[in-house]
Amino acid sequence: MNPRGQTTTFQTRLEISEYAAAGLNDTQIATAVSCSIWTVRKWRRRWLHQGRVGLASRMGRPPTGPVSTFPNELKEAILHLRTLHPGWGPDTLLAALKTDVLQSHGKMKYVDNCLR
Repeated sequence: MNPRGQTTTFQTRLEISEYAAAGLNDTQIATAVSCSIWTVRKWRRRWLHQGRVGLASRMGRPPTGPVSTFPNELKEAILHLRTLHPGWGPDTLLAALKTDVLQSHGKMKYVDNCLR
């Protein structure tokens, strides 16, 4: 049985889906693949709703977010100012970037997220 917090491999998830397709119940599958019943339920449910694509891991940074929602020229301007003035934080950079682009997009969170 996998320790708590340990991820399953894609191969194990495929085995779970194959056993489910063969008609085994969650307890039988958990015993066969040596993982918890909760893990079997999670991957079986994803397989039922999304198919094989649902078995892919979703760990890590999301593919979209606040940094991807503002123009590249703004990101480049922030990074350029940051290289010129490494001690400046988001507040100072925001004050220096009072341009049309920044005013149309708004908040300091964009500056702060770009620096991460």
